[in-house]
Amino acid sequence: QLTYFAQAQEDLATGPRYLLCARCGATWGYPRMTCAGCGEDSSAKLSIFSELGTTSGERGSLVRGLPHGGAPAPQHPVVFPHMRVEACDSCMRYLLSIDLASDPHAVPLVDELAAIPLDLYARDRGLTKITTNLMGF
Repeated sequence: QLTYFAQAQEDLATGPRYLLCARCGATWGYPRMTCAGCGEDSSAKLSIFSELGTTSGERGSLVRGLPHGGAPAPQHPVVFPHMRVEACDSCMRYLLSIDLASDPHAVPLVDELAAIPLDLYARDRGLTKITTNLMGF
């Protein structure tokens, strides 16, 4: 299971959030800032991790687990600028999030398979994916 944010119809609005089953391809709407595993909606218990150098921080999103403020520039090019890990501290589960507004050509199912480093990052923090993808991650 993964989540993606569709492009908004208006410039000042944010796009809706959808969940996508990586196994059967079913898609359904789901509330933003809510854990897809347990339904937790307290923002204090929902963590977001993204690759250093992405625009998540520039847009004002809270990126936990990464240096804040005068963080040094990444030593390597950003590989997943449109992806992040959304984790829940209540159930210790996570899913990958794809932002179609920042990359309209992204293909969520394909990008999730390519983002194994993000899965490994989450596993290193003791998180379990809500539903594994076709490769078992």
